[in-house]
Amino acid sequence: MIKFFQKIRQNMINDIKVSKYLLYAIGEIVLVVIGILIALQINNANEIRKNQITESKYIEEMLEDFEINLQSSEKSLSALYRDLPALIELLKQSTLETPTVSIDSINKIFSFMQSMPFYSSTDRVYNNIMGSGDLKLITSSELKTALSNYYKALNVINIVQSTHEMVLVQQVQPYIIENLDFQAVFFKRINDYELPPPKEMDRIMEVLKDRKFRSVVVTKLAILEDLLQQNLIMEKLNSDIVDLLKEFQK
Repeated sequence: MIKFFQKIRQNMINDIKVSKYLLYAIGEIVLVVIGILIALQINNANEIRKNQITESKYIEEMLEDFEINLQSSEKSLSALYRDLPALIELLKQSTLETPTVSIDSINKIFSFMQSMPFYSSTDRVYNNIMGSGDLKLITSSELKTALSNYYKALNVINIVQSTHEMVLVQQVQPYIIENLDFQAVFFKRINDYELPPPKEMDRIMEVLKDRKFRSVVVTKLAILEDLLQQNLIMEKLNSDIVDLLKEFQK
């Protein structure tokens, strides 16, 4: 009988040990899980901090690019605001019985026909972001939308500028070579060397009133007007992006 009760007691002791062990094991598991969660949280915090540093660097460098782009659009607009009135004046002179400005002035005005106001975009940071797949690091949806709109507009202005260049090469320059003294309407130096004076400064007066002359000038005006509108769009987009990037840095 005594052995029977001893066996029961031993069994109870064993049961108590098992229960304590199970509690200890569960506690250990809980601690491991908590440790893993803390480690994951620390890793996530480090990754977020790393991404924020990278994003801030992108924002800083992108601001430099778009400040350059804003200057480029302003430079193009300045040239267009100079060229458009000049060519309108040339068109006006062609309608008069006797021009009211000198032959030198008419030749100089016509030289704006060869002007190429060109908007050039600096895209080094944006290309790096797109190439590396880091666009996801830019947290501002407003900035992402502005960048998307900018690069859509950039594609358009590049097409317009290519058209402008094609008209210059295929229509304007051949017309000048055939009908004018190119040197007389080409007010430039070549590597700081003085050119001899042109032989036919007054040749432009022979074609000033021709329909073809006026058509060439009007074609150029139409393209410059198109370029003006596109550059105004680029200036606004650049200005908006610069403002967004500056706001992001505050």
